[in-house]
Amino acid sequence: MMENPLSRGITRVVSQIGQLNCAGWNFIPSLVPLMTLGLVLMIFLLLWPYGFIPVIADSLWRLLKDARDQTRREPGLIERMPGAVAMGVYFLVWLPFAVLSLPFVIIGLVGWFFSSD
Repeated sequence: MMENPLSRGITRVVSQIGQLNCAGWNFIPSLVPLMTLGLVLMIFLLLWPYGFIPVIADSLWRLLKDARDQTRREPGLIERMPGAVAMGVYFLVWLPFAVLSLPFVIIGLVGWFFSSD
């Protein structure tokens, strides 16, 4: 089972906030990283429910591929018909999740393109 991809980022930010030394004279200098990490944590928490959409889209895509493979193994047209109906239903359910996850896919591809040398 896949997990939400934003969960790892949330746990990292929380651990970094816990490592800040806010005691004594370090309180004022540690306010800047604390506010920055708090802002990042709020963004992650705001986007956390959105992280399940690619997980659902990937699971539905795997169901679609399994139905396709199972349909190819059937010998006759009558035996293939339920698989074709299942593929159509899986595709119609998958399509909205794929469209909703498209902006993050594009952002990820742009970041991958500019980060590769």
